[in-house]
Amino acid sequence: ALVFDEELPLVDASIDRMLLVHSLEHAENPRETLNEIWRVLSPAGRVVIVVPNRRGVWARFEHTPFGSGRPFSRGQLTELLREANFTPAAWSDALFFPPSRRRFMMRFHNVLERAGRRFWPIFSGVIVVEAQKRLYQGVP
Repeated sequence: ALVFDEELPLVDASIDRMLLVHSLEHAENPRETLNEIWRVLSPAGRVVIVVPNRRGVWARFEHTPFGSGRPFSRGQLTELLREANFTPAAWSDALFFPPSRRRFMMRFHNVLERAGRRFWPIFSGVIVVEAQKRLYQGVP
């Protein structure tokens, strides 16, 4: 079903886990989207978000799936999550290997992914973060 990401057809606190894959970068207002996700998540709910990495090479080219929308840095994503009352819990980086249809290149896929994860993690294609719904905000 097609729905507005700021008006999900779900009751409050009805979902334990939500997965957002390549959604937040296309949202008109990412903060409102996260506020709506917060509304539908249960008190111990978690959201897993996958977004293009602002520093990644793939976000710089229009011919890739990551070349449209708004890429994020870890800092931007952290700030956005905290403003929407989420606590980032686990971070990961993925997709260091550029897209290719050549079989020759596919042989090196695992090697390049491991090398990217070890030596150039800030240049990953996507950032993956799991965040927990925060019910109470501490006093600064």
